[in-house]
Amino acid sequence: MGKENPSSDRFVFTSSIADGAWHPEKSPGAYEWWYFDALSDDGNEAVSIVFLDTNLDGQPPGDGTANGKPGPLSLIRPAVSFTYYSNGKTICQAKAEFSPEDFSASETVPRCSIGASGFRFDSALYGSGYLVSIDLPLSNERRVRANLEWLLIESDLDPVSRPIGENGHWWNMVAPRCDVSGKITIDGPRDRDRAAYSFRGTGYHDHHLDEGWLTGSLRGWLWGRAHFANTTVVYCKFSEIGDAAGRSLLLLNGEGTLRCLEAIENGETGAANGGARFDLAYSDGGEEVRLKTAPIKLIESTFYRQRFLTSITLSAHGHDHSTNGLSEVVAPPALRYRMLWWLNRLRGHGSEKLL
Repeated sequence: MGKENPSSDRFVFTSSIADGAWHPEKSPGAYEWWYFDALSDDGNEAVSIVFLDTNLDGQPPGDGTANGKPGPLSLIRPAVSFTYYSNGKTICQAKAEFSPEDFSASETVPRCSIGASGFRFDSALYGSGYLVSIDLPLSNERRVRANLEWLLIESDLDPVSRPIGENGHWWNMVAPRCDVSGKITIDGPRDRDRAAYSFRGTGYHDHHLDEGWLTGSLRGWLWGRAHFANTTVVYCKFSEIGDAAGRSLLLLNGEGTLRCLEAIENGETGAANGGARFDLAYSDGGEEVRLKTAPIKLIESTFYRQRFLTSITLSAHGHDHSTNGLSEVVAPPALRYRMLWWLNRLRGHGSEKLL
């Protein structure tokens, strides 16, 4: 793992392919999701995909009483979301919630299907990776279909299972660097409604599990990732319940290793500056490493989460390296407000086509 594993009492960090399997024996109200994203080689296209065993964009499982804490987990609410962004526009954004009967996942290997969408871990002569398929409805009788492959470059960097505390959050950064390729098609009732896109770029895959509703473990979460020529950078600033100051981490991945750097917190280094902006210094063996980020374009938004195409600059060893990446801001406290659940239900858990 490198210098330090950033796990704490409530927050557990790992990088394990095997632990990417489904964990059905969770506490009442617990949930997990599998996340895939990628940026094209020129940095102008982005794909993000999320598979959830319980949809977060709504009321917690159970009756939601007791100060917003979920009741017994009687039913899961599986959901899939897909976003494709290209050259300054969100070409397609789709999300659908499904019935529990439409969900199937393995407890021993990374494999999940929700409706006609899903993913599975597989091996071939040319390498190992994840085959991801999407088939979701859009407005106006359209559908988006995608078949993409996340071929592993750097993965399974800390395959040691660790217990999760009560209401704890588990972040499994399974594969921080992958080669991604595939096709995306949008079909409609007329030939002129059809559009096809080929995608090739560098991607990322992680897996999250929370032993309670999201509001029970995290107060706030800002994170992002970018792929440079020789390293992949994953940064985050998270605040756990009871820890107002939070922690800022920089994770540098390359050549099969993963180094965790803690931010230098003093008056000379600044901090996360709202939105998707980030400007912090870290110590790497006595040498300062600096990370600066600035949002370029909002790609996806819900009432508790925003995802951005982001400009990211890494300064180390006297050189600046800049590229585009993806960043995300999550505000779990918003999930406590029933009015927002209701408004989100009015929007529906279907899908929409954005041009």
